[in-house]
Amino acid sequence: MKNENMKILYLAPDWGLNLNMTGGAGTHMRGTVAGFLSHGHDVLPLIGGDIVFKKQGSLSSESSATHKNLVRNYVKKIIPTIIRLLMRDIRYYYRGRKLERIILKKIRAFKPDFIYERSAYMNTLGLCLSKKLNVPLFFESDGHIVDTYAQLYGVFSKKFAEYIEKKKLSGADKIVVMSENAITSIAKKYQEPISKFSVKKLGVDESAFVSDILYTDQLCTRFGLKEHFVVGFVAGQLQEYHGMSLLLNVAKQLQEIRTDIIFFVVAGGNLAQVYEREANKKKLSNIIFHPLVPKDMVANYLSIFDLGITPDTIPHMYPIKIPEYGIVGLCPLAPNYPVFKKLFRFEGADHLLFDVGSETSLANKLCWLADNRVFVKEMGQKWKQQVQREFTWSTTVMPVLKAMGKCV
Repeated sequence: MKNENMKILYLAPDWGLNLNMTGGAGTHMRGTVAGFLSHGHDVLPLIGGDIVFKKQGSLSSESSATHKNLVRNYVKKIIPTIIRLLMRDIRYYYRGRKLERIILKKIRAFKPDFIYERSAYMNTLGLCLSKKLNVPLFFESDGHIVDTYAQLYGVFSKKFAEYIEKKKLSGADKIVVMSENAITSIAKKYQEPISKFSVKKLGVDESAFVSDILYTDQLCTRFGLKEHFVVGFVAGQLQEYHGMSLLLNVAKQLQEIRTDIIFFVVAGGNLAQVYEREANKKKLSNIIFHPLVPKDMVANYLSIFDLGITPDTIPHMYPIKIPEYGIVGLCPLAPNYPVFKKLFRFEGADHLLFDVGSETSLANKLCWLADNRVFVKEMGQKWKQQVQREFTWSTTVMPVLKAMGKCV
């Protein structure tokens, strides 16, 4: 197949997703679609939440959803957890079938050359459509979705959930990962050949990160940030693996000895509230929690930081905020995982890594960087240059498009 004017069905069947959502998932979906479009291809994005809730309507569906939630919450209280998880996993599995009934006619009319699917827990929609339409499937996975659900929400049978995930991986024509470091671990875990993988790095849209100098100055005044060394962390919906406990402990450690360092966290979700209460309980005056901001305002908040930190992450992944830090010239600081050693390819980058999970290492690194602010600015500019070369969406999707071009 020629790599010209391809028709790509972009599929994200998770009902909890919508294309315009805030956070990393929304940014990743929009960026990937935009990347495909930038090369002149036709793209049909079908996102679970957008499809289902548009289909259900507005006012009546909200009332129905409220009633269903009340019933669901009541059921959760009266049935054993293992039965509840079984019912939930079955429901997630059959959501794929429901989506297929809703969108199949539209997909047939589009006549895709390829299906590009973002993995959804216990959902085999992309694989089913690929077989039914005889269309190659490019399956995007971090290999961690089952572990994430098990850790955050629980699963009925991790073994069975991983069987479903393996079925999707083995049935795909290509497995797309966001980092080269992910290939070995996923290939080993699911017994897939290395040759089956394609890397699509997380990217950034530079035009979406334009700050307002007047507004950023107002933010600095409002939060009392002037003259401080501001360590910023933008997380979207906060999760346990983001390492907020480490950040709070370091903030406690530095509160009295480094009054010039202040932490600023932009995050949403229940855990953000939990950690904010914990910070208040510890009487931390050097950390500010701020709720999520609209995506067109994020650049203003990034611009008030001196340093963009990632306290922790899934070991073989890097969060989308890392290249977003770079696009505004913000110096990154990350745990010393192999993925970051390979990611930062500019002189001086070894100073931007701290020992994983170590409060002492992170505290020492922050103090050193706060004392070397000219160096921090230089590192921010070097990272920006690398991001502009390698991490725009039109660039990051090219390996996938190249693989599609070779696929018959």
